[in-house]
Amino acid sequence: MLTATDACDGMPTVDFTETLSDDDDCASNYTLLRTWTATDDCGNATTHQQTLTVVDETAPTWTTELPADTTVSCDAIPAAAILSATDNCDESLDTDLSHSDVLIEGCNAGTYTIERTWTITAEDHCQNEAMTSCVQTITVQDNDAPVLSGGDSYPAECDGAGNMTELNAWLGNNAGITATDCGEVTWSNNFAGLSDLCGATGAADVTFTAQDCNGNSDSITLTFTIEDTTAPPASADAEVSVPCDEYSDQDAYGDFMASDACGGVTVTIQDLAASGACAGSYMRTYTITDDCNNVTTVNQITNLTDEVAPTF
Repeated sequence: MLTATDACDGMPTVDFTETLSDDDDCASNYTLLRTWTATDDCGNATTHQQTLTVVDETAPTWTTELPADTTVSCDAIPAAAILSATDNCDESLDTDLSHSDVLIEGCNAGTYTIERTWTITAEDHCQNEAMTSCVQTITVQDNDAPVLSGGDSYPAECDGAGNMTELNAWLGNNAGITATDCGEVTWSNNFAGLSDLCGATGAADVTFTAQDCNGNSDSITLTFTIEDTTAPPASADAEVSVPCDEYSDQDAYGDFMASDACGGVTVTIQDLAASGACAGSYMRTYTITDDCNNVTTVNQITNLTDEVAPTF
């Protein structure tokens, strides 16, 4: 509101006009030409002009709370927040709100960092573009031990050589135990050897441990056992003849065979009383026992012969 004075007219009239100059495509940036005209009673006039150039140099601002940095477990990664923004000059702002994630690898698939960036780009009608952004760092940690399941103890029939094929396969497959974790796990076991049971049999309690790269671990203990449940193979001639003066109740006659794949055998002989004419005939039973007390029996008829004349 301007006022003016005049030498002849104590209070000249002051008129005010304002002219706006803009581009039809640029509503936020424009120019105001303000003109004041002081006129006395005789029509003498004085003017004053002010030019105001209006520009939008302020970036959009967020109207929602920005997400803070956080540390989470691998199964609790937060969803991206929905953010909004406003602009100080243009209510009909053309905005493009987007977010992107950059993953920074850690020691395994369950430990890493997400840099989540929200960007809002605002363009006014004068094609002036403003951009603002925020970054949230999400640290993903694996604080949980692997979850173990399955697995079987292993009974192997003794092969006399330590059953190395079965043992190595059992150890190499971690006894069939499976581990569920955010990432890969490292397996180990404490197998040191088999105890001595009987023959070439043995057993061991083995603890299998799965550990992730953050040091979280869990264990399961299972048993590997070499068993001998097989009777030793044995055979003998069904019937033999032995001179009576060569007979012994401790010797095997004919084609007798007894063995065991897992250890040694003990053979005991039992003869029933002799019967029949002349020297007689025995029903002989061979009992074969291996080191693990598996037993096989074989029967044989032993005929004693006497072909030597008596002597004086």
